[in-house]
Amino acid sequence: MKTFLSFVQRCCPGPDFDLAKRWALSYIAGFHAADPTQISVHSIIKGLRADEEVQAERAFRLPNGYASLVGYFERELRGQNVPNHLRTIVQQIDWKRGGVKVTADSVNQPVVFQAPQVLITLPLPVLQSRQSGTGCVCFSPNCHLKSNRP
Repeated sequence: MKTFLSFVQRCCPGPDFDLAKRWALSYIAGFHAADPTQISVHSIIKGLRADEEVQAERAFRLPNGYASLVGYFERELRGQNVPNHLRTIVQQIDWKRGGVKVTADSVNQPVVFQAPQVLITLPLPVLQSRQSGTGCVCFSPNCHLKSNRP
């Protein structure tokens, strides 16, 4: 299989194309959520053709903006007695069989949530982050960071 990375290196040799290559690889990783060393050009083209068939290139916008979608979820969750924690930044997720502990910062106050299970949705760059600091979530087991918490 010819990977997208090998295609880019073959079609754009030399340092004159370095910026274009970085943009192309970043696009594949970000927009397609694919590893350029794993995905093939054929697979990308196949996906784009499938998108054309269902008019996936059409932009959909909510008439009142995304805040209305968040508001809808907030109302529905409140109706089910599910709390919504705004301005809360998750720092670490500790998992073990039968339970999850989420350590976060809420308006500069540490907060810990515990539950039998958790649904995690994060942007791909956050999931791929291996550095400490803002925007990085540490998962344990398999935490890539040394905890600097006491």
